[in-house]
Amino acid sequence: MCRLGPSAALAAVLFNLPMAIAAEPRRDPVDYVNPNIGTLPHLLMPAAPDVQLPHGIVKLSPNIDPGITDRHLADRVVSYPLRTSIWMPRREFAYEYASWIMPTTGKRSVDPAKIPSYYDHDQETATPYYYSAYLENYGVRVEYTATEHGAYYRFTFPKSSESQLIFGCNGRIELSGGKTLSGVEGGSNPGYFYIETTKKAAASGTWNNSVENAGSQREEGRRIGAYLTFSTQAQEVVEVRAGVSFVGVEQARANLYREIPGWNFDSVRDRNRKIWNETLNRVRVEGGTEKEKTIRP
Repeated sequence: MCRLGPSAALAAVLFNLPMAIAAEPRRDPVDYVNPNIGTLPHLLMPAAPDVQLPHGIVKLSPNIDPGITDRHLADRVVSYPLRTSIWMPRREFAYEYASWIMPTTGKRSVDPAKIPSYYDHDQETATPYYYSAYLENYGVRVEYTATEHGAYYRFTFPKSSESQLIFGCNGRIELSGGKTLSGVEGGSNPGYFYIETTKKAAASGTWNNSVENAGSQREEGRRIGAYLTFSTQAQEVVEVRAGVSFVGVEQARANLYREIPGWNFDSVRDRNRKIWNETLNRVRVEGGTEKEKTIRP
């Protein structure tokens, strides 16, 4: 066996050091942003791991099991927002949320109290421009990104003859053609939405106070929604894109086609990453360790 002397060993280390440094992946400014910092509250309301563009009106983060005050310790997700998430300290379910979506599999339920799913933060990716998680109850991978006035979801379903997209809101919702929805959120500052999916439903309907109305195309009220049901193959992808507006449904539709003109999730996600990097690059920071570049002051 050939053994290196101390000088030769040191030379070998120094020779390979530049190669080791070069092998380290390059980190952009957005890579130092950890949206989960601040999600464990002490005295005040917790932060939310929002996916949002700078100055965008769409803010997406999981609607967690109400009553849990530490967002990052929450182990169940109730739904996902189409416009903005709402943190609820009270023990209520998704009835009070604005507009939301939830993918499910198996026997269909439109009761918001019965559709939450467990998820593991070890299988979660949270960035300012992209989010991903795995819904354990349904075997569905959830991914989403956001534009200034739009939300873009990508769901990867398992093989199932009972795959669903459950929608909810607290104003008005309408179905059209098995793959298009529109409506308005109630309240003093109503928000309008226009939604399209890549897959046409084999069955659809609306619901009101957790009661299904099979085949119905319109519902209005405080605790209402709609559902789309279809069969999926293993690892089948169903995409959903939504435009929002404070003006009207037609404006929401125009916003959607302007910001998400086609079905290309990766392209929209990469665009949003670029926007964040350009924004964060306006301020240059020198020095500090990798940890110090990430922590919140």
